[in-house]
Amino acid sequence: MIRLPAAVLPGALLPGAAILAALLLTGCEIRSTDAIDAGGPATIQVFPGGGGDRTLLFFRAEGALMPVARPVAYEAPMDPGAAEPPTTDPSTSGKALVMLFAGPLSDERAAGLTDGLPDVPGLPDLSDSEGGEGGQAGEFGMSGFEVERTEEGLTSVRLPVALSRLDDLAIRQVICTVAYVHDDEGRGTVRLRGTDGALAAANCDADIDMSDLPRPRPAPDGP
Repeated sequence: MIRLPAAVLPGALLPGAAILAALLLTGCEIRSTDAIDAGGPATIQVFPGGGGDRTLLFFRAEGALMPVARPVAYEAPMDPGAAEPPTTDPSTSGKALVMLFAGPLSDERAAGLTDGLPDVPGLPDLSDSEGGEGGQAGEFGMSGFEVERTEEGLTSVRLPVALSRLDDLAIRQVICTVAYVHDDEGRGTVRLRGTDGALAAANCDADIDMSDLPRPRPAPDGP
């Protein structure tokens, strides 16, 4: 069961966001080709095609955090014999941040999701991506994002923007996105640094169990 407290998902959600949250909460099995009706022509694809694992990007809807699952493109193919994907690799956090600051995909924006984050030069334009392999950042550089991990579980993130340009919700978006890359329950401490200084280390206050998120079903073999 995914636990989303009222502070994260208030009752007054936009139609598309509410449907997405409901599917996450019920843990429904959603095929990679399935799209979620978001009211009218807009849809949100929980798993926009492709294989591999997924991570959560924390956008916003009506002033509250809204997690969206995206496939993650890694630096190297995953070892077929490995039990888990290399989500502890700092480069994976960097790619998640690139996707976060690049903003919601077109169908996510149509459903009412926004990012509320400052523009970062050199980011890929994902605004016209809809499903498929859209929303992945594997072919792009880190665009000034630096991520370091310590053995104690602290993740230090350097952003290529001034922290003064981030409001409280934006800071939570970044912290939670990084925290859930490294841990299915968002545990661990994240310290943010910007071009104008640093913030005290903090934890993600969203309560989501990634292990209960629906996973995409593999495509059947053969014709």
